[in-house]
Amino acid sequence: MKKLFFAIFSCFCALSFAQDRVGINTPTPTETLDVNGNAKADSVKANALRMANGAGAGKVMVSDATGNATWQTGPVGPTGATGLTGAAGPTGATGLTGAAGATGPTGPGTLAGTTNYVIKFTSATGGGNSLIQDDGTSISMGLITPSTLYQTYAYREQLTVNGDGQCTSFSYRTRNSQNDGTGYSQIQTNRADGGFNFWGDLYTFGDASYNYNDYSRCGGSLGADVNGLAWGSMGYRSSGFLNYGVYGSSAYANGGGYSESDGEAGIGSGFFGGVVGSWAKSNIIGSMSSGEMMSEYNVGDSYTAGRNIEVVKVGNTRKATFASTSLESQVNKSGVAQLVNGQATVSFGEEFASLLAEGQMPVVTVTPMGESKGVFLASVNKNGFSVKENQGGNSNVQFTWIVIGKRVDADQAPVQTQVVNANFEENMQGVMFNEGNKEQSGTPIWFDGSQVRFDAVPEKFHPRKSLEEKLAEEKAWMEKNRAK
Repeated sequence: MKKLFFAIFSCFCALSFAQDRVGINTPTPTETLDVNGNAKADSVKANALRMANGAGAGKVMVSDATGNATWQTGPVGPTGATGLTGAAGPTGATGLTGAAGATGPTGPGTLAGTTNYVIKFTSATGGGNSLIQDDGTSISMGLITPSTLYQTYAYREQLTVNGDGQCTSFSYRTRNSQNDGTGYSQIQTNRADGGFNFWGDLYTFGDASYNYNDYSRCGGSLGADVNGLAWGSMGYRSSGFLNYGVYGSSAYANGGGYSESDGEAGIGSGFFGGVVGSWAKSNIIGSMSSGEMMSEYNVGDSYTAGRNIEVVKVGNTRKATFASTSLESQVNKSGVAQLVNGQATVSFGEEFASLLAEGQMPVVTVTPMGESKGVFLASVNKNGFSVKENQGGNSNVQFTWIVIGKRVDADQAPVQTQVVNANFEENMQGVMFNEGNKEQSGTPIWFDGSQVRFDAVPEKFHPRKSLEEKLAEEKAWMEKNRAK
């Protein structure tokens, strides 16, 4: 009995009370039940254990720096992206559907990465930086900080070991059946890549390509067939280190030049214009052309403000010769014939006769090459002439002759008197303006139906659309493409 009393008395001595708190082995309890020491129980009912408020399914207990425990919702790991659904194949088979990415396990609530970098999966359950940065204004690819100048910027250091055919950006176009465009405008062509400039301000372009041209056979841009047989380049530097605004080549063939048996096809360059098809101007040589069959072929009248000078090879030397000129369109022919008993008849030939204008008698000059009584023209027409010796002579001497006649088409195309106007050449020099000169401007040129003009080109030839019209076109274009 004494032992039981002593045990009960000891328990009450270990207890202390402070307001609504009970302490065991502590005189100053700080909680409703404050035990200073270890607690032991033979069993604990799982459905009756309460360690803190806020418990819930899937929650984890988290301790603070002083040991207080609270229930917290653990962060969920990144969810894998859903795979793309493949388009129908050319034979009608359905493309593969990517499986949904697995949900990552509960993570610490953060992913390793850098601000502005677009995240990518670095493993099945982990994420990190991709090559793409997005600062909210611009996007860059290739570990380059987004630029305020470029909405999209791509950078890549190409490795020589990867071989040829590399590019920083590449566009590839295909289609499931023939898909023709309807014209050359921005909304009529189908292309692998394109550029559109909404405002045609000074020095602005829909697309632009640049190159330092440190070496030869390079340029700002290239357009070619896939095999590189027909190609053209803008801003080109040639194998001779010459700079070209535009250079074009249709083909390359081995051999010694023009050959009917080998055959050739392709055109190096072509230009079409409303008033002027093309022009060339330089400080030294305006233009050059060369061809194995012919160097130049013009359809229409040719005008020149200078002299026509031909360089003729004479043995190992070259001589400059001048073409004869006339105020009329004429053809001429010459030859040598002989008097027989003081008479002779000369035929011009069918080909030459066909070049002479009808109803126009050609001018014939005859000169004897030996002693005679002199000769006179007995008859002349477009087919030939007859000559007789004076005073009934019967000499058998040779004579030379030359005939000059009016061309059959002389009256078909009148001379353009405008070209001899004192200001015509000056105006044309202004048209052929070097646009590298930013302090001055070129001379305009247009045709009013009867003559070439060098004043301001009427707006009907280059109409400007209002902002409202342009915005309406842009809206229609965007709606059309969204529909696709």
